Amino acid sequence: AFPVLKGPSLIGVVVAQVSNQGLSEFNKDYAGLGETGETLIATKNVDEVVFITPTRFDPLAALKKGILRNGSKEASIFQKALQGEKGADTYVDYRGKKVFAVWRYLPTFRVGMVVKMDAAEVFSPANRLRNTLLGMSALILLVVIFSAIGIARSISNPIKNLTSTSKTISEGNLSARVHIDTRDEIGELAQSFNYMTDRLVEAKSIVEKKKSEVEEQKRLLEAANKELDSFVYTASHDLRAPLRGIDGLANILVQDYADTLDTQGKDYLCKIRDAAVRMKALIDDLLTLSRISRIKNPYEDVDIRALIASVVVRLEFDIKKLGVELIIAEDFPMVRCDRIKMEEVFLNLVSNAIKFSSKNKDSKPHVEIGYHRKDASHEFHVKDNGIGIDKKHHQAIFEIFRRLHNESEYEGTGAGLSIVKKVIDDHQGQLWVESEIGKGAAFYFTIPEKIQEKKKIGQILVEEGVVSEEEVKRALKKQGLDVGPDL
Repeated sequence: AFPVLKGPSLIGVVVAQVSNQGLSEFNKDYAGLGETGETLIATKNVDEVVFITPTRFDPLAALKKGILRNGSKEASIFQKALQGEKGADTYVDYRGKKVFAVWRYLPTFRVGMVVKMDAAEVFSPANRLRNTLLGMSALILLVVIFSAIGIARSISNPIKNLTSTSKTISEGNLSARVHIDTRDEIGELAQSFNYMTDRLVEAKSIVEKKKSEVEEQKRLLEAANKELDSFVYTASHDLRAPLRGIDGLANILVQDYADTLDTQGKDYLCKIRDAAVRMKALIDDLLTLSRISRIKNPYEDVDIRALIASVVVRLEFDIKKLGVELIIAEDFPMVRCDRIKMEEVFLNLVSNAIKFSSKNKDSKPHVEIGYHRKDASHEFHVKDNGIGIDKKHHQAIFEIFRRLHNESEYEGTGAGLSIVKKVIDDHQGQLWVESEIGKGAAFYFTIPEKIQEKKKIGQILVEEGVVSEEEVKRALKKQGLDVGPDL
């Protein structure tokens, strides 16, 4: 409708009417809009937005069904379209359905157009795709799981077979073999295992053969050692009788025939007696070494301070006679050892220290006995301020009957340090000396805190049930050997 004016006066109105048939035909084309899609065309009418064409689900909506301008989100979307905006969004339409819509302004007709479709229909392809993918994923997962189980069994079964066979072999049945026919890594491992077992059987045969040879050699060696010990013991005892006779006859000659002998004869007799005494000392030391080799005293927890005190009592006469300054440390440990042999160690070392320090003319004899812990061992030392020992003799002094001085200078047979070394070796310890000429000597030895005590053959036989303890004792006595409390 348009007004017709003449000057300021209204002289008429021109009214034109246009049918909505064309827009309605366009509006009814639902191609590509599925089951719920539709095109809505609306215009402004005072305070309302009014459909100017029928809707898909309400054929009578044209020019009758309005949407309040400031009401629902649907009205807001149409307002945006009529204002020339473009966009897309979801909202609840006039049917109460959630829809997905796009909109724009049609300037030729000065209307807003909204194309919408139910959200359920819009997203149904995506949902179907999602469900399809989930189903395929579940199917693939099941295939993977069953494949993994099958592969795991194909691997684990041969490994279980291999483990079972190895356990059988470890129990002593070396005839067992692994039977795996696969040609993969497991099959190669099985072949290597069988090859290793074959080599083990061969090695066992060789070891058993060598073991029998070693046992035979051990038996011969034990027999030789027994014969040697018996010889030393018997010879030492048999030698004492003629020595006593020589010493006794020489003493009779000195006492009864001294007037008939000249000075040279008397000197010869004294040398005979000294030689007999020295020979007796050598035999005694030889017997001591023999006892150390033959007799195995039981190990016990020994208070070393009390042991040293008993040694000092035995040497008290020499200490007072020679005016020896004896320094003994305060702290000494309890040590698991052979008490009798350990007392011999301290006796020999302290008596040597007293003997050599007493020859020092420049100072008072001084002997020190001390201790400190070294790693997992007990370390003891006996120091003196005697004449000292040349470094080139530090190893030789531990050899049996090895002397660095003649008899006129220092008494003794030279077996003391050999006895000490033998005892320390039996205790799995170390023995050494630190000394220089004219600067005294310091003898050190160690005893492990935890000594691996060796079982005697008798103990092993009794524990294995081969013989009884009484049978072992009778056999030892029959051989003339001492029987210790622990066989």
